[in-house]
Amino acid sequence: MAKGERIRKRTRAEIRETMIQNLEERGLVEPVYRDMVEDYMTLWDQRQALDDDIAERGPTVYDAKRGMLVDNISVSRRCQVSHQMLAIYRDLGFRDQAVKAKVQAEDDDDAL
Repeated sequence: MAKGERIRKRTRAEIRETMIQNLEERGLVEPVYRDMVEDYMTLWDQRQALDDDIAERGPTVYDAKRGMLVDNISVSRRCQVSHQMLAIYRDLGFRDQAVKAKVQAEDDDDAL
């Protein structure tokens, strides 16, 4: 297994575990929440594959049928996948937590 692949697997595991741990801390232990985390991670895997394709082939690719460069469909699919990931992230309440943490941090900074 290549070093980059090991890092990606470790990052994936850390993201998944952090999400599950956060849900458990908030008392969201029903199977539906864990299932949503698994959906998020499936999308994360897809986004990584799309990133790999974009890195390998670039944002445009040669279409032999048309004889010209066309947009790499992985770019638009990556945007769609990222949008779906954000929807799950919001639905699980992580975005609200991040906003509250940022506001609290700013309030703490103001107190200095």
